[in-house]
Amino acid sequence: MANQRFSITPAIAAVDNDLPDSVYRTLSVLGIYGDKAGWCWPSQSTIAEMRGVSRQTINTHIKHLVDAGYLNVYNRTDPETGAKTS
Repeated sequence: MANQRFSITPAIAAVDNDLPDSVYRTLSVLGIYGDKAGWCWPSQSTIAEMRGVSRQTINTHIKHLVDAGYLNVYNRTDPETGAKTS
């Protein structure tokens, strides 16, 4: 169990019967990347690779988590190009 990482998630999510298990697992992956204030910026591709699912599936999970009130999404952009970065 060397280099074991932990994930911080809202406790209520663990017992939320309206939250599908696969979506909870995605929330758990986000919790691995969260800082002390709860901010995290992993790419959807990174999350998808860790979960073993498609990026599109992660996008659907994120939408579900936003609708359920577990996440807020803020788009970041490159200041030079204006392109979305994460």
